Amino acid sequence: MQRSKVRAIVLEDYFNKIVYPMNSQIVAGIQPLQNLGNVSVIAKLCGNPEIGKAYAKKSIEDGLQKLEQILEKTSGKYAFGDSITMADVCIVPQVYNAIRFGVNMDAYPVIKRIDASLQDIDAIKKSHPSQQPDAVNQ
Repeated sequence: MQRSKVRAIVLEDYFNKIVYPMNSQIVAGIQPLQNLGNVSVIAKLCGNPEIGKAYAKKSIEDGLQKLEQILEKTSGKYAFGDSITMADVCIVPQVYNAIRFGVNMDAYPVIKRIDASLQDIDAIKKSHPSQQPDAVNQ
């Protein structure tokens, strides 16, 4: 069996001290707060689906603002310089959800630029949230 050439998305040097916190901001500081299950519970408890959506949007905006501040210092073509890292892999679905919840991505120019750069990567295209069987139409 022939193995395909795989690029590492987790860098194995001291730069991980920057990449991992970036990643954590996305996967722990933004994504869980706008998870559809959580949004549904909030909407049900409040008796208003718009409150759940507003909560998700506000959570995403707060998290993206923090991420934008980090990326202003670390980004090149991608989140950390010019190599794709795990942080980049996490940015794409987060931007997808942000747009779905009505977040104005113009407020986050670095994130928007990185996301646009990533859209040219074949693996990103194939794994994009819109390509998943359970994708939510935007």
